[in-house]
Amino acid sequence: MRKIYLFLLLAVLALPASATVRYVDANRPDNAGNGLSWATAHKHLQSALSAATDGDQIWVAKGTYKPTTDPNDRTASFVMKEGVAIYGGFTSGQMNLNDRNTDPASNGTVLSGDIDGDGKLSGNSLHIVYNVGVKSYLDGFAISGSNDYDFGYNGVPSKGSAVYIESSSPTINRCLIEKNNSREDGGAIYIKDGNPHISNCTFRGNASGTTGGAIYSSGGSPIITGCFFEFNITTSYDGGAIYLAKAGPSTEIRDCKFASNQSFYSGGAIYKSDGSLKLSNSSFELNKTVFGRSISGGAIVNGGNIRIDNCQFMKNSTAGTGGALFTTGNDCEITNSIFKNNNSLLGGGALQFGGNLVASNCLFQNNTSSFGGAVNIGSGTPRFYNCSFLGNSANAYQNNNIKGGAALYNRGNGSPQLVNCALWDNNGANTFDYEAGSGVLATVTYSVLDASVTGYTSGLGGITYIKVNQSPFISDTDARLRPGSPAIDAGLNSANSTTTDLAGNQRIINGTIDMGAYEFRDPASFVITGVSGVNCQELSPTARQLTFTPTYSGTDGSPITFSVYGELADTQAPGPYSIKLYKDNPTITLIAKQGNGGESRYQYDWLATCGTTPPPPPPTPGNFAITGVSGVNCQELSPTARQLTFTPTYSGADGSPITFSVYGELADTQAPGPYSIRLYKDNPTIALNASQNGKQSRFQYDWLAACGTTPPPPPPVSGFAITGVTGVDCQILSSTARQLTFTPTYQGDNGSPINFSVYGELADTHAPGPYSLRLYIDNPSITLFAFQNGISERVRFEFNWLNVCNTAAARLAVAEEPGSELQVKVLGNPVENGVLKMEVRGAHGQPLTIQLNDLNGRLIDEHRIEQAESVESHSLAISQQAAGILLLRATTPDRSQTVKVLNVR
Repeated sequence: MRKIYLFLLLAVLALPASATVRYVDANRPDNAGNGLSWATAHKHLQSALSAATDGDQIWVAKGTYKPTTDPNDRTASFVMKEGVAIYGGFTSGQMNLNDRNTDPASNGTVLSGDIDGDGKLSGNSLHIVYNVGVKSYLDGFAISGSNDYDFGYNGVPSKGSAVYIESSSPTINRCLIEKNNSREDGGAIYIKDGNPHISNCTFRGNASGTTGGAIYSSGGSPIITGCFFEFNITTSYDGGAIYLAKAGPSTEIRDCKFASNQSFYSGGAIYKSDGSLKLSNSSFELNKTVFGRSISGGAIVNGGNIRIDNCQFMKNSTAGTGGALFTTGNDCEITNSIFKNNNSLLGGGALQFGGNLVASNCLFQNNTSSFGGAVNIGSGTPRFYNCSFLGNSANAYQNNNIKGGAALYNRGNGSPQLVNCALWDNNGANTFDYEAGSGVLATVTYSVLDASVTGYTSGLGGITYIKVNQSPFISDTDARLRPGSPAIDAGLNSANSTTTDLAGNQRIINGTIDMGAYEFRDPASFVITGVSGVNCQELSPTARQLTFTPTYSGTDGSPITFSVYGELADTQAPGPYSIKLYKDNPTITLIAKQGNGGESRYQYDWLATCGTTPPPPPPTPGNFAITGVSGVNCQELSPTARQLTFTPTYSGADGSPITFSVYGELADTQAPGPYSIRLYKDNPTIALNASQNGKQSRFQYDWLAACGTTPPPPPPVSGFAITGVTGVDCQILSSTARQLTFTPTYQGDNGSPINFSVYGELADTHAPGPYSLRLYIDNPSITLFAFQNGISERVRFEFNWLNVCNTAAARLAVAEEPGSELQVKVLGNPVENGVLKMEVRGAHGQPLTIQLNDLNGRLIDEHRIEQAESVESHSLAISQQAAGILLLRATTPDRSQTVKVLNVR
């Protein structure tokens, strides 16, 4: 979604009479001009900034602009000025602000940190934009290539390498902020006590060594609207895309999309430690946390207060608790939101929470976990109003007698309350469960359940529930109510506080509210049924012009008022309608109202209709671009993996060398192709990148559609690969734990060093093995990864270690994780006297953090050492902790090791 907010336009378009427009054009032969016209434009943006005063505008033509011409001056940056607005995307000679290309992905206006011009991050600017104490405006730029990973470089903070904001309220609009790298907080943007407006921006491929892969904010109330966060990461700690600390009362995120972000520790997309957040009209998909089980919040971790409205959480995951959302804050309010296909290992496939929760008009569908397939309750008294639970599952541990609670599992003393809810196919009798000795039965009233459900009580004066042997829903995959459903007109009106249902339609139709998230609508009533006459034109790699006509049922001849939320205002014109859309907002909401009746809404996935690889526009002579691929060959390596071979095709090539890469899969190369990469089905689209003589092009390629779902099996593997393991030894540590020792075997080894890791268990190491891991039998398979110098691809191998260990002999082992330069040793494991004694080696001279957590991710103890000795010895008191497994973690800026500690008291 690309929204231009009126108050911003009024602020920046009303140019004061005394203000000056200053022009910048990188294609000028020199920097001798005064910058007062295109003919006398500055060559360098720094020159225009130096001359600008409060109220001035700077218009910047297509080109690459760097903070300095000195390739060694890494501390130089574009220092923003009070009241100065900078606009990118112009073609030299344009005299109207609205004539420029505002799409930063295609307008070629770049603020680059690559001051030495070698295309590598090392040696790049520590910060590109510096905004301290001023209110400025930046619009229409790509900002990339910053790198402050040199810790403490000349006293410059290693935070927010693309944009550093302190005690100021700038506006950043329509920017592409990608491939920036910070050693500490905020891979792209760092905010300290600021109130910035960040709108219509894309954050892609940024990385932080600690927290906030894209954005870190402490204090103040940032407002983030219409933004897309993709492939941002933290290499340690929390907040794959955003980290919020001390969030002010006006902090808000709306109309945003978070996809495929990942955090090393907790909060795959967002981590908020405290303060307040209003989150609305946003989606979270395929975000995850990647390290071990002491982590939480595949999409979000929340401390403090949060209000979530009209959001979707799809396919987020964590090995800890809270597949989509982990909240320990005071108040959590969720309305009109969908939690679907999320997963966690240890509890709360969709939601893990403590505190006060109110959820209204929410759908929990196909979420999975060991405890609380949909929701795991740690504390507090949650209330669910008009929520639907469909197809959630809980598998507990080892298929033993623990049921797990597919819809709700209660560990706390508060009583969960469900009113006007509809539940079906949530493991039957295992729908609700609670922890013996502490958990409390759920109270269920004015709700519909499948007949096999037990483990709850009725409330509200003894008014009961409806138990049925037939689903109240349309199908096993659609949670709307079927005709004749007992949930129709059977709820309690006084428990409702909303005017619309989950689909945005009128909440109460026949005088009595329905049960579940969706109000039943008679097929004969007026509804939007779909669209027709669809036409899609590619305007740029990220923009499309969509033309369509909505279709209706139940029309009676009255005037129909139609709109598209955020894109098209109310109109009674009959259509077709034509709107400009962007790929980072693939779904739009169609709204129609007939006469004085209620609204009908329809969620339309326009991008799926347009296709992910529409025919490219006719090439413009001289414009270098990727136009597609040829020579495609696809081999099946496993049910989830394919080997893709292809050659990109270009237009506008001038015979000069072309540098090609695949984002996240293939590094820059000038080899002509074909290229061969290993891909996985959970990432069906890849981004092809190419550049020639400074001209860049990107192409989104739906490789999985080209490969099909059942390609022919591959020929025998001849390249570098993990072929198996050898020297396997397994020791039984407890009924659920094993110490596994093994050495991987390879083929295609070229003699270069091999980098080996085990997903979630062992960090990257060049040590040759054998490797020793402490594993748990509820995770019977591990994923081995390896890559070798001179080979661009990482290979993987799925190892079912539990099958091998089934006949192992029992004895206790020392809790140490070899195979890495960073070593953590517990001196006596299990710990029997209440004192955990440990040593850390391999962190000499570096900052070191030692943390002890329980399996729910709760921090028990933490030690921070500014400069570690060669051996760090510490003792931690754990006598007050319950018997069981604790997680001891040591972290340096570039490495981390975790050891599982058995506290037997």
